[in-house]
Amino acid sequence: MNYQYALLAIATTSLITGCKDSQLSLTGYVASMACSKAFVSGFSTDQINQQDLELITNGSSKNAKPNINSANKSVSSKVLTTQKTAIYRDGLGCTLVGDSSGVSDEASLRNQVMPLIANVELDENTPWPLGQQGVSVEALSATEFNAIDGAADVQFSENKSYQVATHSIATAHKGQLVYERYASGINPQTPLYGFSLGKTLATLLAGKLSANGQLNIHQPLFYSQWQDSRGDISAHHLLTMTSGLQFDESYEDATSDANMLFVADDMASLAINKAANSAAGQEFKYSTANSLIFADYLNKQLGGLEKTYSEFQTLMRDISVNNAVVQADGMGTMTFGMQDLISTRDLLRVGQFMLQEGRWNDQEIIPVSWFDYMRTAVTAAMRDENKLKKSYGAGIWLNHAEPYGKILPSLAEDAYLGLGMRGQYVIVIPSQELVIVRTGTTLDLDSFDYIGDIDLFSTIVAEQFKLK
Repeated sequence: MNYQYALLAIATTSLITGCKDSQLSLTGYVASMACSKAFVSGFSTDQINQQDLELITNGSSKNAKPNINSANKSVSSKVLTTQKTAIYRDGLGCTLVGDSSGVSDEASLRNQVMPLIANVELDENTPWPLGQQGVSVEALSATEFNAIDGAADVQFSENKSYQVATHSIATAHKGQLVYERYASGINPQTPLYGFSLGKTLATLLAGKLSANGQLNIHQPLFYSQWQDSRGDISAHHLLTMTSGLQFDESYEDATSDANMLFVADDMASLAINKAANSAAGQEFKYSTANSLIFADYLNKQLGGLEKTYSEFQTLMRDISVNNAVVQADGMGTMTFGMQDLISTRDLLRVGQFMLQEGRWNDQEIIPVSWFDYMRTAVTAAMRDENKLKKSYGAGIWLNHAEPYGKILPSLAEDAYLGLGMRGQYVIVIPSQELVIVRTGTTLDLDSFDYIGDIDLFSTIVAEQFKLK
């Protein structure tokens, strides 16, 4: 989950040895990430280069020659003879153009038009979450505000040997927006990269589809490649990371599965073709490949990208979310689990929706039983390759002491969270009716060190509401 290691390796390998796969990783990353941040988030070229590309690639993005073309909303990147281009499309964000003519060439991609899903009208004078009104001055006492704001000061400062770079912080208590803060150039509606928060979004979508009879998560998937033990894999195994598939989630090697997945024209096929380490359900191994296979399965069940897109965006509108984008690969698979962008207040709405166990504006959107399912800890044996050896449910990390330990040790045991690379968090604490969101571009040079920082910050926030 640590791109900083990957791109440092890519920089060395691609520019010294000319390794083709490494060049693809570097140019693909630069083109895709710059495109998303320019045309979805609306960041300036200087922001993108300084806060992301140059730091992540240790300066090698300059050699990758990123070219942001505002006129046709595209970004190209080139190293030696290897070039990748990403294009922006309304609703879907950015997609890397394929290397040959067909469904993933630029003309074909630009001809794909997503259905129009109208935004929810959010009145400026109606409080969050059903409106756009911000924090009320009465939301916190001076003591409470000073405690949270002081902790946020640390978050918004470069207080470690690595880059902290917080983008935003927002907190809701008992359904009321009580605190928010943003870095320069970012506002409550700015869509920000969520990375693996997309796994949480995909699991919520699965809940709605299951309730509507559109999806049976326990039915084995059918892929012609799976004529062995993989034939038992179901959507349940994908959501709980127990598929048993062999997949290298590391980012240290420029040509690892995870890095090549990021730039593949057909991400789902790359994942589907992986062999099995174990039979389905026997072992827990966190893997983004599972999310890509699930997205491909949704396309097959629902009837294609346009249908999957419509179902996802309709779910988002059901909970008053207008600023959520899940990007798609060249073959039309939505990249749940790695390439999603969502605004801070909308991410806080997602957390509030989970806290309310599927209810929104007095309507049941997803049954409460689905949230019981999401919060049920995986008990399968854990593979050694798991870097974050903590308890997991379906699409969320759990603060259960059993079976693998609390992910945020200072918080209540009923807490759970969506977690994305580089410090994206949506933390739900049901016992305190509290939701905490933090986004950023943190460079954690020691794997998952930043979890200690967010544990400390969220504990200070939670302390302010213990008696409320």
